[in-house]
Amino acid sequence: MSAGVRFVICVVLWLFTTDLFAQVTLEPAATANLAAKPVGPGASRKAWAAAAALSRGINLSVYAAPREGDWGLRMDSRWVDTLAQEGFRSVRLAVRWSNHAAPGLNATLDEAFAQRIDRVIDACLAREQTVVLAMIFYNQLDDMPLADAELRVDPQVVRARFVALWRNIAQRYAGRSDRLLFELYNAPRGDAQRWNELSASALAAVRRSNPGRVVVIAPLLNDPAALPQLVLPDDRNLIVAFHNRNPREFADQGLPWAQGSGKWLGMDCCDAEQRDKLAANIILAKAWSDQHRYPVWLGSFGAASTAPMASRARYLRAMRDTAEAHGISWAHTDFASNFNVREPPEDSGIYDVVKRQWHPVLRDALLGP
Repeated sequence: MSAGVRFVICVVLWLFTTDLFAQVTLEPAATANLAAKPVGPGASRKAWAAAAALSRGINLSVYAAPREGDWGLRMDSRWVDTLAQEGFRSVRLAVRWSNHAAPGLNATLDEAFAQRIDRVIDACLAREQTVVLAMIFYNQLDDMPLADAELRVDPQVVRARFVALWRNIAQRYAGRSDRLLFELYNAPRGDAQRWNELSASALAAVRRSNPGRVVVIAPLLNDPAALPQLVLPDDRNLIVAFHNRNPREFADQGLPWAQGSGKWLGMDCCDAEQRDKLAANIILAKAWSDQHRYPVWLGSFGAASTAPMASRARYLRAMRDTAEAHGISWAHTDFASNFNVREPPEDSGIYDVVKRQWHPVLRDALLGP
């Protein structure tokens, strides 16, 4: 089975299981502090400072694969130096922790795998970068032993394991610099109220060992349109993440899981209408931030490598300029792959891992004058 086919299968499984773990009901005690507060004291100075420090960032998704190397990429220790030297001030490290932990409710982390994550985090922190450690592709169906079949059907157990994972992750990194942030989950699905409850439970698990660490929470699907449904826990050390793939017809052209994407191949960017679509999500997120007094962060944006290179560059520059004009830090997706399932992925991200060189026009769109 090719890496491309495996990836598409994993996407399908992710779409199912992320919805499954969101559809649970917690005990009343877990939701006691979930009263909606349209306007309140807002985030702490620490959270606002952390959001600003994210500045210009990059996603590093090599550990998002079901198994290391499944998508044709393995971590190269030189990448951290490459990112820091180029001027990226933050790294969003997306990790599929659920595939690297015991299947039971204790969710004990695989020590060898966790040590590899340690090394990446510590290398970034040593270079004065901010790191967002993000949980991605929470999965109970992929690579699960048959003996643990009950985990496939009991959403309460699935929810409990998610919380346990965060308890273990938080304990492991409790002594790290405050420049390490936790992101509870990438693109949650399902019912908004149940995600509010689950994120509150996960945050409570984090707070037992990390009472003051800044934590990132996202609305459903990281969609700014879902921000009105997001109810933050009573906690001031929070940042709210959102993603932006608008206009999707350009950004997702040719991607195998985007319905109708084949007819978008070759689409250019960015005319006035496309710029308006691109800006709409950023404006929406900024308005929510102003009302609720919590910082927002554009945690992911990018265009498929099937889009024309010059158009990709214009798109990235337009997104960067619009976010920064609204005072919002950002992180491009991705350094070495944007999930276009190419083998090898030499033209997927903004960096060619085979030739070990940047695509200059894309790098300059993000970091150039």
